[in-house]
Amino acid sequence: MNLPNITIVNGAGGLQRPPAGQDHIAGLIAYMSTLPSGFTSTDRTKKVLSLNQATSLGINLNYVDATAPTGTVTITAVGSNGDTLTITHVNVKGATVNLGTYTKVSADTTVTNVATKVRNIINAGTNVHGYTATNAAGVVTITAPKFNGVYAGTLATTIVGGITATLAQFSGGTASPIACLYYHVSEFFRLMPNGELYIHIASAYGTNFEEVATLVNFAQGKIRQIGVMNDLSTAFASTQVTKLQTQATAAFNAFRPCVILFAPEISGTSDLSTLPDTSGYNSAQVAIIISQDAGNVGKYIALSTGKSLSDLGAKLGVLSTSKVSDSWAWVGAYNMTNGSELNTIGFSNGTDYTTAEGNGVLSQLVTYGYSFLRKIVDYTGTYNTQPNTATLESSDYRFLYSNRVIQKAGRVERLAMVPFQSSPVLLNADGTLTELSIQTWIAAINQQLDVMVRNGELSNYLVTIDPTQLILQTNSVSIAVQLQPVGVADYITITNTFTLQIA
Repeated sequence: MNLPNITIVNGAGGLQRPPAGQDHIAGLIAYMSTLPSGFTSTDRTKKVLSLNQATSLGINLNYVDATAPTGTVTITAVGSNGDTLTITHVNVKGATVNLGTYTKVSADTTVTNVATKVRNIINAGTNVHGYTATNAAGVVTITAPKFNGVYAGTLATTIVGGITATLAQFSGGTASPIACLYYHVSEFFRLMPNGELYIHIASAYGTNFEEVATLVNFAQGKIRQIGVMNDLSTAFASTQVTKLQTQATAAFNAFRPCVILFAPEISGTSDLSTLPDTSGYNSAQVAIIISQDAGNVGKYIALSTGKSLSDLGAKLGVLSTSKVSDSWAWVGAYNMTNGSELNTIGFSNGTDYTTAEGNGVLSQLVTYGYSFLRKIVDYTGTYNTQPNTATLESSDYRFLYSNRVIQKAGRVERLAMVPFQSSPVLLNADGTLTELSIQTWIAAINQQLDVMVRNGELSNYLVTIDPTQLILQTNSVSIAVQLQPVGVADYITITNTFTLQIA
């Protein structure tokens, strides 16, 4: 037995220092007319390193940009002394909120008297339930908390005795785009706690999605993946995808390649099987996200908008935390739920997952190029389908990881060769490139790609340079690089048979 002692162990990771390199750097584009407090019309882009920092910029759940819904209870008969009237509301979170119980007394002889007492009871509990009320000539107008947004819920009365009343359900509420943005930012940092996120807020939606270029340029080309929210209004259209691809192509041509995650507005599409086939959109740098939380915060924020919210922030976070060669569908590495958020799942048109699964539409959605969440039989957690892009299944760039790998290889190859741009090139007597020049360039590229191989982002590669190139005539050198990617085991087959003996 050892002597009594005190042991101190130094842990790691508490400071959440950002990982090396820039593969984790992401961007998020939102569209709204009311800006969070930390943004102005001339200062629409911010870099944030934590949810707390985003909150300090006014990206929160205060619903300052929302309009509260109102409903009415109209008293039509006062009843007798001792009669009671209880008012409840089932809110956007599914909770039944008791706004109070009125009991008739002898002084309350008119509907106005009763309505005044009901109003006072509701307002006395405002600090508990958040509802307020006014009254006029027997009509009690009730204002619900702003977080209900467009969601009406169910306003109800329970009456004992002769009091009578008529109801007008809640209406007139408006959504909070800031709350939607907060949700995606919070989900990003839940999946990528030490992430680096650039946020851009625009007003006009989908004209040409020039905001992608704005964000990429603001970050000086550091961004590797960008999430694009919908504007809670404009329905999904193929032109939105192709316009985003045009922006991705422009970023690539400017030596600032990135992939784009797009969360379209599909709330008006009741039947998922009618969503368009995006595999022919030739948009290999755009992934279309159509999944959504169906049991926690994401659910009630989506209900408060009446539009598609999606799990864009979570998918952006998991993409940022993964190696460029990883599929976010990797079950052993990327569980999307923390036990509450994204534990119960559905689609961003309001369809729950089990219904879609029962309808047999999941395989079609994958074939059509969509990405969503899934459950696995007898296995706890929530996982992603393949990271599809809006291009053909036969394309080399059907999956996000293929794009990320080749984009990273291109970035490091270019940086390896920039010092040699416009450099002198010695030739042999027969006009061919000298072996020294060839090996110098190959070594520079090898040095960069070797890192990707060591990190498990490439399996192998080969760099070749044709020595017979006509550099004196063209001032141009071509370098061929063959990249062997890392495989992904999407489909595993196990064959079981009985046998008389095990040899």
